[in-house]
Amino acid sequence: FDREIFHRICPDLDYGNIMRMLEHAVTIFGKGKVTTNILLGLGESHENVFEAVEHFAKMGVVPVLRVLRINDLNHDRIVRALGHNIQKVSSERMLKLAERQKSILTDYGLTTGTFETMCHKCGCCDIVPFRDI
Repeated sequence: FDREIFHRICPDLDYGNIMRMLEHAVTIFGKGKVTTNILLGLGESHENVFEAVEHFAKMGVVPVLRVLRINDLNHDRIVRALGHNIQKVSSERMLKLAERQKSILTDYGLTTGTFETMCHKCGCCDIVPFRDI
């Protein structure tokens, strides 16, 4: 969600267009029927994550808080793009973020329970509000 991080990691993608497409998807599929990933572990702050969750919730989009998966194929490219090493996301941080995510979603009348496919339904990789906490 952090524009500076996004432009470093995805220089060929149009941030504004992605946001417009998510907003448009809500007009087609409805509030609470569209999802997007918020990647964690790139140097974003807690406040930036909370701002992102609220931004998407206002749109009617239910975000997935997704820990960045690092491997031999992407590590060096990501470190070069960011200009700093990557820190592992702690389980304590994930729980704190997921608890706040659940609170924000509740404030906007959203839940992860509206999804019948993908990450919210599967729950194998992420902490899913309303399912795990």
